[in-house]
Amino acid sequence: MALSLSAVCLGQSRSPDDASTEDNVYTNFFFRFHYSFSASWVPQPADVAEQLQKAGQSRLDDGKQTDAAKVEKHYYLLTLFRNLPGQGVNGRSRAIISLVADDVSAHPEATTGRECVLKLAEHLKKAHYAPVGEPQEVQIGGLTFFRQDLKGTSSAGAPVYQSAIFTVSKGYALGFMLISPSQSMLSNMAGTLDKVQFY
Repeated sequence: MALSLSAVCLGQSRSPDDASTEDNVYTNFFFRFHYSFSASWVPQPADVAEQLQKAGQSRLDDGKQTDAAKVEKHYYLLTLFRNLPGQGVNGRSRAIISLVADDVSAHPEATTGRECVLKLAEHLKKAHYAPVGEPQEVQIGGLTFFRQDLKGTSSAGAPVYQSAIFTVSKGYALGFMLISPSQSMLSNMAGTLDKVQFY
């Protein structure tokens, strides 16, 4: 009996970043899903992902640092880069897929992905991104996510397209942030999420 209980405890993941990546398949043991990606996408180290995404505060907050916000946890689970043809390794024009999880315990209003993407869109207005249309409900791996597209401009003046695709699971806003230099490529990137399988 004690042996079987211990096996159950070992099988329960306690942190959203309990994961592995092998042969272009990312597996998250906490949220219990697999995500397959092609070899043209290159996984980045966790510190690169954090520098890329972190803005000094939660993606879901309103810019006011409360005591609750200070203890929230933000995870940069997976970041994939794809350099575009003709750009070279150091080219500035690249596509990015980031998988993130934010603790929503201080945001009781965030019960679905819809609240999460609306809050994120409001936050990104400060970075001069404008929402494109309304959030759309999408099914990914059997779970309900919400997708909000946004359009902005890079420091070089080129258009930048983003998609925030989120759900709420186990007390976290779990989602993909897609960044692309074109709307058509953004749509193709969103299509890769069909490869997400929850188990």
